[in-house]
Amino acid sequence: MKFKMLLVIHVVHMIYFKCLGMFNCYLSGEYAMCRRKRIGILLFMLMLLLIAVPVSAKPAKSTVKKAYQTYRIKKGINQYKLVNIDKNGILDMIYCKDERMGVCSYKASKKKVVLVKRAPMTGKAPLTVYYNKSKHYFGWCQGDTGGGKYTIYKMEGTKAKSTISIKWANGKFEPAYQKLNGKNISDTQLNKEIQKIWKYRSVTFKYGL
Repeated sequence: MKFKMLLVIHVVHMIYFKCLGMFNCYLSGEYAMCRRKRIGILLFMLMLLLIAVPVSAKPAKSTVKKAYQTYRIKKGINQYKLVNIDKNGILDMIYCKDERMGVCSYKASKKKVVLVKRAPMTGKAPLTVYYNKSKHYFGWCQGDTGGGKYTIYKMEGTKAKSTISIKWANGKFEPAYQKLNGKNISDTQLNKEIQKIWKYRSVTFKYGL
């Protein structure tokens, strides 16, 4: 931070003296000759100034934690974990309430907590949220005795897009199938894709809390 401030001061100082030099050229009648060269230098220094000044500052970790605490009290959330899923420097909150799991994030521009995604749990599926910080992924499994599905999202700030969808049915309620992102796959590939998700980090919650 100190380095950036010194760079800003230095660039402003240089701009001042270059502008002064252009004014002296004008007074001496040499303005037309040195105009192009000095404008190029000024544009270069302005570019350095834009690089040195941060576009937006990240909120303090204490501010984000306090916002999540207020949100949890308001929503009655008792089970949660704070983790920076997309590695943007702002903590996200994985939570579970009334057999419904979700992910929230803090929107710095609005200074408030926003819901990114949530999903109800069904049947015997564990209340587990998987996340992979290196890929910015999070997701969960939903299912019952007739089959299930894994849905993995890629998170970017306060938004998330479905990236991996694994679905299967065992024939109890509908014809058996295995699909990856809508395409049929074998039992072997199904197990392989699920094993990949199981290697992610995870947090498991308890029913009824």
